[in-house]
Amino acid sequence: AGKDPISYLHGHCNVIPGLEKAMEGKEVGAEFEVTVRSAEAYGDRHEDRTQEVPVKHLQGGNRWKPGMIAMVQTDQGMRQVSIIKACLKRALVDLNHPL
Repeated sequence: AGKDPISYLHGHCNVIPGLEKAMEGKEVGAEFEVTVRSAEAYGDRHEDRTQEVPVKHLQGGNRWKPGMIAMVQTDQGMRQVSIIKACLKRALVDLNHPL
């Protein structure tokens, strides 16, 4: 909407796979609409992926409220989690990708 288009390098995993697949073969400047399935974006949502963690392990804020995004250090590196419920010492977090 009145801004310059973004640039990306096609075929190098710079955007979600479903969007890259939809842009395949399009000419520069082409306009189109696409709906990307969750499996081709950030993954399907799994309602059972919640966990209680100590608040002291949440990074990115001080006072946690439902809906906020926090960072947590895991064995696989930093991970984003969404706060479902926060108490004084523990928080219930959603492990699904926030998007």
